[in-house]
Amino acid sequence: MKSKLLPDDEGVRANTAITEFLKYYVDTTRPFDYAVMIDGPWGSGKTHLIKEFLKSKAVKPLYVSLNGMSSTEQIDQEFYRLLHPVLSHRGTRIAGAILRAFGKGALKMDFSNGESGTLNMSLPEIDLAKELGNPHERLLIFDDLERCKMPVSEVMGYINGFVEHDQLKTIILANEAEIRKNGDPRYVEIKEKLIGQTLTVSAPAGEAFDAFLG
Repeated sequence: MKSKLLPDDEGVRANTAITEFLKYYVDTTRPFDYAVMIDGPWGSGKTHLIKEFLKSKAVKPLYVSLNGMSSTEQIDQEFYRLLHPVLSHRGTRIAGAILRAFGKGALKMDFSNGESGTLNMSLPEIDLAKELGNPHERLLIFDDLERCKMPVSEVMGYINGFVEHDQLKTIILANEAEIRKNGDPRYVEIKEKLIGQTLTVSAPAGEAFDAFLG
């Protein structure tokens, strides 16, 4: 006689299925041309699940929270901070920005307030594929997609560049119910292009994923 699973047992089974698929996805010998979304309501344990998963993996993750991000330039700056932690300290960041600006002939003084001059500087555009070396050994993780302050479709279009053009494996953590509630008209279209698998967790129980594994 087949035993009946309790709700918590179903949740453990679902999370195990998610972890097994992620192992398959991040395997450096397997190329993929799509990103994976881990969906679930707030408090369902998405972030905890992915951080526990990463503890046992050899891939080198770049983990970015999109919470409060209002432009793709801010995401670039976060990547720069993760890739160059020493240069991103307050003191060296200013000096480094001045040197880069001089090198590009882009240093400008803004005296628009008539009293004090301020340096108008920005970090250079990030060529992530070159920065990372071997992209097959790297993994991009974007958390809190629904908490981003710019249109979700714009963020996903930005992420798609890394997946489609740089062949970088990418995991996106999101509360999709909140995204759909906000009604971005291009969300479904871009999701179909970018996301190859959506894996759903819940608190505490999850859904079975036998279908996507088969």
